[in-house]
Amino acid sequence: MTARCVEPDTAVQNSGKQHVKLNSWSEWNMKCAIQEFMTTKCQLRTIARAWQVPKSTLERRVKGKVIGHTHLLGKTTYFTKAQELQLEQFLLDMARRGFPLTERDVRYLAYQFALKNSLTCLDKFCAKTEMTGYYWLKGFLSRHPMLSVKKPEGLSAARASAMNKPVVNNWFNNYEKLLSDLNIKELPSHVWNLDESGFQDYFVPHRAVGESGAPLYNVTGGEKGEHVTVLPVFNAIGEFGPLMVIFKGAKTKTDWAVGSPPNSLVRCSKDGYINTDLFCEFGEQFVKFIKDKSSDASRKHVLLMDGHGSHVYNVKFLSTMKENGIEVVCFPPHTTHVLQPADKALFKAAKSKWEEAGRGFVKATGGKRITKNDFFKVFTPVWEKVATVGICQSAFRATGLFPCNRSVIPESAFMPSVTTDRELCDTPAAAVVTEQCATLSTASEEAVATTGGSTEMPLVCQDLVQADVPENVEHRNVAGLDRELCDTAAAAVVTEHCATLSIASAEAVVTTGGSTEMPLVSPDLVQADVSVSVLQEEVTACASSSVSPVECSRSSTSEDLKVTNSCGQPIASSSLCTVSGTTVSFYDIQKPPTRQRHTVKRKRPPSQNLTSTEHFKFLSETSTKKKTEKKKKTDKGLKCKSVKNDCQKSANKCDSKTVSKQQLKKNVKQAAWFCCVCKEDRKADMRRCAGCSRWMHDECLGLTKKDKGNYCCVDCD
Repeated sequence: MTARCVEPDTAVQNSGKQHVKLNSWSEWNMKCAIQEFMTTKCQLRTIARAWQVPKSTLERRVKGKVIGHTHLLGKTTYFTKAQELQLEQFLLDMARRGFPLTERDVRYLAYQFALKNSLTCLDKFCAKTEMTGYYWLKGFLSRHPMLSVKKPEGLSAARASAMNKPVVNNWFNNYEKLLSDLNIKELPSHVWNLDESGFQDYFVPHRAVGESGAPLYNVTGGEKGEHVTVLPVFNAIGEFGPLMVIFKGAKTKTDWAVGSPPNSLVRCSKDGYINTDLFCEFGEQFVKFIKDKSSDASRKHVLLMDGHGSHVYNVKFLSTMKENGIEVVCFPPHTTHVLQPADKALFKAAKSKWEEAGRGFVKATGGKRITKNDFFKVFTPVWEKVATVGICQSAFRATGLFPCNRSVIPESAFMPSVTTDRELCDTPAAAVVTEQCATLSTASEEAVATTGGSTEMPLVCQDLVQADVPENVEHRNVAGLDRELCDTAAAAVVTEHCATLSIASAEAVVTTGGSTEMPLVSPDLVQADVSVSVLQEEVTACASSSVSPVECSRSSTSEDLKVTNSCGQPIASSSLCTVSGTTVSFYDIQKPPTRQRHTVKRKRPPSQNLTSTEHFKFLSETSTKKKTEKKKKTDKGLKCKSVKNDCQKSANKCDSKTVSKQQLKKNVKQAAWFCCVCKEDRKADMRRCAGCSRWMHDECLGLTKKDKGNYCCVDCD
């Protein structure tokens, strides 16, 4: 017997006739059983028993009475399978871009799709509300488990556009080069992260149990919480440096520090936030901690932090770090929610525990507010739970900072930037990929020629291909591949993958001698929902195409999204945007949003290494420019104030009966360029009388710019 027994993917039928679960067999097992019966001479009953599928069900599909290997029980859906898959891919695409649709939006979109395509199911929906039914949406979500209704997290447009792959890859290149130059790439104790976060003493749970039909209240300590800033620093090995806690106040009291964690600094500021002076003080304590702890003073340390103004433009802090062998590196703007270890794990766990402990304190005290004297009674137990070695190490691993591994950042983190993506210029890396893929195409043609012109992929090499082909490859959407592969490493991976696929295909064809007979398919090598014909079409398309996969997978614009197969070749016949039987797609009804990237007018720091020579030069130029602008603004203010006073004096000399109040206001408003000689408010070169301090036009006095020295008018001379 050639069949093999495997574990079913779904539950087995229950005993008893009243509680029988229909369609409990696996569609994947049924597919494999049909393929094995077509290629072997085993009995039908033996194969059905081996694959654990009903014999009669398998027989109907083998004889052609029922087409396909899927379950057919239940009512027919309003939309076809291809149309529902198109809707599923559209919803996933919009969610990855950061613009998810609500339940009402999905129901309205489905109704518009049926209306504009004149589908027969339109009379099943409500024309008054112009939406599909609630139970249709419920059934649609149950048929597509990749979709679920959840509460979205807020993401600013700045963070969405800034978190793009070229920027992150460039930053990682500089970061890895710095670690290699400092010879600390294998020293987690020399890589530190610093960040601050605010803790509010206002605790209201998101969900709670209460009486049905009655309002539910939660007693809080005050109407509004008070902000307390916590500033920790820790390294990749799990060691913590000094901890600064900043309260809102004018003067720090000794009672506030009672019960604080070890090595803590308790300070206060006007608004409870960190400022330049407090940050410099923290930097001095951090340097002292490093000197007391470090045994190897020859190797430098790296301090990672965000680009806050008190960090980037703090010359005193940066000078202190540079003098003591600490290189300061800031993250790219608006990317700390993905790249910063403190935000990724430490503060996330701390905020959750803080909310839980705060609600317990308010409940135990009957609604008392957490005062500054009680703060550490709640905070210290929370900090001891989250400030652990495991959380610190997992935070650095999750962000790819140590060990250096940028691939841990998921592709979904870059998808919101598709809205503002723009095409980049051709790079040498892209040219190399194009040239190598052209060589790949030639090799693939030779492999096809060996088989005598056959373009079908032999099934012997399926185990080499299936590992790289995802499920539902015919419905795969690669929205977001409109960004070019500018990174050399990423381009090399694509080239190597396609080359390996081509060589494996050529060797497999030679081994079989051009035969396309299907051998016994093992259940361990068959993938769910991946048909043999789809694999053959994809490999044939890649082998016969002379266009590089990089060019095939690129989309011309972010609005016109193209669907490609696993080899990067566009799918024309089964495109998601052109489902058979419809003329309007979901992308036509609601186009994915696009927006121009915001251009920053102010000059940014030239380097993200804040202790580099370029950055100190930038700070010096910025400081000089600010002083010059401030001086110009002060001189202009003094001039306007003097002219205003002169105009007021002149107006007071006039007869109050003949000059109205409106005229006085007009004179004051036009005082900026008012001449006391011609009595006109005209913009021209002016000079001031040294005696009466009145302003007059040079041309009214018969003077030019070359005439220098103090001037006195006729009245004062």
